[in-house]
Amino acid sequence: MGSRHNGQIIIRRLFAVNTESESSSDVRFSLPTCPARVADVAILTSLLSVSTLLSRLRLGHLRKDLMQRRFVDLSYPLDPSTPPFPGDSPVEVEVQTTIPAHLPPGTPGFMNTSNVRTSLHTGTHMDAFFHFYHGGATIDQIPLTQCIGPALMIDLSARKSKKRITAHDLAPHQQAISQTPKVILNTGWAQNWGESRYFTDYPPLTEDAARFLVDCAIELIGIDTPSVDYSPYDAHFVLLGNDVLIVENLTNLDQIGQPLFEFAAIPLKITGRDGSPVRAIAVTGET
Repeated sequence: MGSRHNGQIIIRRLFAVNTESESSSDVRFSLPTCPARVADVAILTSLLSVSTLLSRLRLGHLRKDLMQRRFVDLSYPLDPSTPPFPGDSPVEVEVQTTIPAHLPPGTPGFMNTSNVRTSLHTGTHMDAFFHFYHGGATIDQIPLTQCIGPALMIDLSARKSKKRITAHDLAPHQQAISQTPKVILNTGWAQNWGESRYFTDYPPLTEDAARFLVDCAIELIGIDTPSVDYSPYDAHFVLLGNDVLIVENLTNLDQIGQPLFEFAAIPLKITGRDGSPVRAIAVTGET
């Protein structure tokens, strides 16, 4: 703080300001000529050099910190082979153009452009509150701070087909859940991706489990199943009705290797709609 304060004082002393003109656009500054102000210039230059050096050190530290972290992709590929939720449209990718591009001689290349058509709830995706509430926030209105941050993973991978996840199952983790705003449920169901039973036999979250999570004040739940529940979607109504985001169709949860980690799932800014595909990732402190 001392250096910054001194720098501000020096800046004020460095320039002789002519404020006699009534127009602010006529204010003029004169470069220093006396020895004292020349010395001030040298001090200010030193301060700026130190500031630049510190900024570079911080960037270097950030780069090193990122290199030491491990990133786990929790998302499924999105292509025509991606299975949609029953009743939803399949993914369509249309190649619009593939034409030679003007590149340096000897460098082959093409300009490629494509169109994509898909349900907003295909593959790894996020449900906005508008998905079940007409007056709820749409996906473009979701705060990004709610999509990124510390997460707790709860291992429920020993569950059998269609075995419900109840509040009783979550109760042993109540303290940890209450201290972490995002909860990821690893049911192990991702191993059935690509099979028809993936959409018909997954373990659902019960309404009481959803209310338990709401009472723990979470802001996001992620799960490795195609939905948090079945029709009539009681868990959806409880979670989205209490501003809890839902991320479905997560994968690779077994690769995270620790219960606490940084989670991110960023939706596309699709104006006025109910959900979006996301690129979900986990960031751990290990390399």
